[in-house]
Amino acid sequence: MNNKGMSTIELIVSFVIISLVAVGMFKSVLDLLDKISFYQSNVNITILKGSITNSVQEDLVHREFYRYDSCGTNCYDITFKDLTTRRFKVDTSSRTIQYGGISDKLPEDFTLSGSILFDTTKVSSPEDKNDSILRIFVPIENESLGIKSDINIVYQYDSRNTGDLPPLP
Repeated sequence: MNNKGMSTIELIVSFVIISLVAVGMFKSVLDLLDKISFYQSNVNITILKGSITNSVQEDLVHREFYRYDSCGTNCYDITFKDLTTRRFKVDTSSRTIQYGGISDKLPEDFTLSGSILFDTTKVSSPEDKNDSILRIFVPIENESLGIKSDINIVYQYDSRNTGDLPPLP
């Protein structure tokens, strides 16, 4: 007998194979969508961090840090040797980070996970070397994706070299 059609068993086997391939592809697409979500969140917070960090570091390098004063909760006025002042403020209620004229809002899934750390540390060093370290630390995290993406700015300077300004206590 010369049967040119598919038998029922061949049809069922073909259907099962196609179904397994479709389920595998569906799982791969879902994994890919999760990765896209993860990387989009990571890119958004990296842009925010870069914007704030670059602005602060540019001022620290070109204007030279002189001192800082607290202006409230999570708010600091940074004074430079040219006597210009820039405000660094983290507002937990509106989820914004402000520095000078820049104000960036945290991406939706990210939260400020604590108070910011803003301090200077003196270290013993020879006269011609930097003797102080300024540290600005803003804890940021995304609990659902398990991302900790803190802003951490460290600047080394010589507090003895104040130019014509009065020396710091």
